[in-house]
Amino acid sequence: MNHPVVTGGTADEEVYKVLILDRFCRDLLSPLIRVADLRKHGITLYLMLENERQNIPDVPAIYFVQPSQANIQRIIIDATRGIYETFHLNFSSSLARPLLEELATGTLKGDCLHRIAKVYDQYLEFVTLETAMFSLAQPQAYVQLNDPAAQDHDVEAVIEGIANGLFSVLATLGVVPVIRCARYYLIFMSCSQVVQCAGFHFFMVIRRDSYCLVYQG
Repeated sequence: MNHPVVTGGTADEEVYKVLILDRFCRDLLSPLIRVADLRKHGITLYLMLENERQNIPDVPAIYFVQPSQANIQRIIIDATRGIYETFHLNFSSSLARPLLEELATGTLKGDCLHRIAKVYDQYLEFVTLETAMFSLAQPQAYVQLNDPAAQDHDVEAVIEGIANGLFSVLATLGVVPVIRCARYYLIFMSCSQVVQCAGFHFFMVIRRDSYCLVYQG
């Protein structure tokens, strides 16, 4: 977790913090971190973003949430109310520029921009249960992708979630992928979005049985 700047006392002084989570990020942390582990890092209280929370104006808050418009609006409301001393914002994947601009505009209008201490893209939209195993924490993905009643925007949202999760794994490992996938639309779209997330230059080699995406450099 982030280490907020100590506003008073010595540099070695313990800073007690509040951790704010949305449901998705809570599910990511639940199998990995115990309450005792949080306390070792000075986190004395963890709360859900969507719940009503009391003001604790002299304590810094660490937010770990998905970069969604609903979450951005809730953060703006919290900052405008001044319910915490400073806000250290950690997003589970990359915060898109329109949402970053919305955050900046909202905090400027609320005269609370000074409370936003830091903003991080953590690329952590996956759960690691073992050294060589991870999960994207989307247990309903197969059902959602194969639902005959699913709308295009629903399918695209699932694909985007899969792509963000896979790219988070690659960013955490610090590796450039060589992606091979079957000639199946949904799989190919997921792989294409991973490539777009990475911002790398790829070229596509079309083979009879598969597509192969290779890093160009």
